[in-house]
Amino acid sequence: KGQEVDLELYGNRKFLGRRCHPDGNPGSADKSDFQAFVATFGLPREHVVCGQLRDLMEDLINWWADRVLTITQGEDFDPDAVGLQIEALLAIGAPPHHNAIVRSKKIMLKAKYDRISSEILAFAELQQMNNAIV
Repeated sequence: KGQEVDLELYGNRKFLGRRCHPDGNPGSADKSDFQAFVATFGLPREHVVCGQLRDLMEDLINWWADRVLTITQGEDFDPDAVGLQIEALLAIGAPPHHNAIVRSKKIMLKAKYDRISSEILAFAELQQMNNAIV
């Protein structure tokens, strides 16, 4: 709560893109423009290191999304803080349909609606008391 996301996380897709060849296989890439080829050269998509980087990113996203879900399932969480966490997750490459993210959003929205409903009810009761006095 209240902590900032390390900005380096936001570049993880770019980081992976710079290490793994954009077309998947540098061997079959167009080499007629050698400068462009060298500038975009990376490991083949199937290379073990590219797979490890993708797995590591997926593990990070899963851990973080599960942690956000755990927070939303707690008694007293801040829906706005959870919303920022979800935005950060999406910014670093989490899929919007990730199960923990979808469940967290539902819980977060319900909490917001419950809070708004309570405020409306309190206002209505106050108005009713004011009308009874007049």
